Formats: sequence, structure tokens, C-alpha cells
Amino acid sequence: LLRRQPIAVLLLVVPFSTFLVWSRSYLRLAERRSMLERLQGLGTRLTESTSLDTGAAAAMAGAVDLTRASRSELLLVGDDDTVRSWTYTGEPGAPAATIEPDEQLQHMARHGDEAVATDDELIVPLRLGDRRIGALAVRDRLGEDETFEQTDATLLGAFANQAAGALENARLIERLRAVSAARE
Repeated sequence: LLRRQPIAVLLLVVPFSTFLVWSRSYLRLAERRSMLERLQGLGTRLTESTSLDTGAAAAMAGAVDLTRASRSELLLVGDDDTVRSWTYTGEPGAPAATIEPDEQLQHMARHGDEAVATDDELIVPLRLGDRRIGALAVRDRLGEDETFEQTDATLLGAFANQAAGALENARLIERLRAVSAARE
């Protein structure tokens, strides 16, 4: 058939190849859309938090969900250099526990500009403009891909930008409540 009618083979191969390329592109776009919808939903949950503890728990649960990690840690540095930190184990409904952060997380919170990734952890800074307010870490990736990749760092970085604003708002709400309670 190829020797007698090469045009017929070409007419079969070109549409099939075009279909394969189109379907792969469509699947990638559908995957990206799904991830963006998840990111938007997590961002909505973050902005609804009115206390720092619930905001921290929402941020860490979101980080675990986005990266398929087994646990996450969050460290916030206040204007007066006070440190608050939490850990989340990824168990649904599990409260965030206060922890003593490791040196790498503390360094990222105060000095980090870029994500730091190793095979079993990913740490991103929390920034508001040029100001660093903390760091968010995910550890121990679950599933077939047991290492964190650049796409995870990009996604977690985008989420950390949302989380930084929501956590700062929650911190300001707590300050306002404390001032209001002191005046009463």
C-alpha cells in the first residue's frame, strides 16, 4: 500500500498525528485549569479566616493539598521580630500544632527570596511586596512522584503569595481585637 499509494498513507498519518498532538494539549490545559480552580478555592478559604490560627491551618492544609505532601510547616515573623510557627500533619480536621522551627525554615522566613527544594522538602518565602513575613514548607511528598519538582515550587510560591496577604490580614484583625478589648 505504501509503494502503490503513498498519498493514502499520508492522508491517514497526518490526521492521526494531529489528533494526538491536539489531545495531549487539551489534557494539559484541562490539568492546568483544574489546578487553577483548586488554587482559587484554597485562596477563598484562606481569605475567610479571621484568626491567625485558622489562617495558618488553612494555609498549611492548602499547601499539603496542592503538593501532595504528608505535612507542612509555617513560620511567621512579626514586625517586632517575634516568631510564631505551626505544623500540620495533613490529617483532615487535625489542628495545627505549635512547633519549634528548624534553622532552614527560620532562615527562609527572614532572608529567603527564592524557593528551596530538596527531594523531600520544599520551602517558599511568604512576602508582602518587598517585606518578608515568614516561610511555608511542605515535607515528605506522597504518591508515585516522591520528589518535589519545579512545578511544585511555582505552584506553592503562587499559593504562598495569596497566603501572605490573608495571614497578614488575620494578624491585623487579631491586633484590632486586642486593642478593642484593652479599651473596654
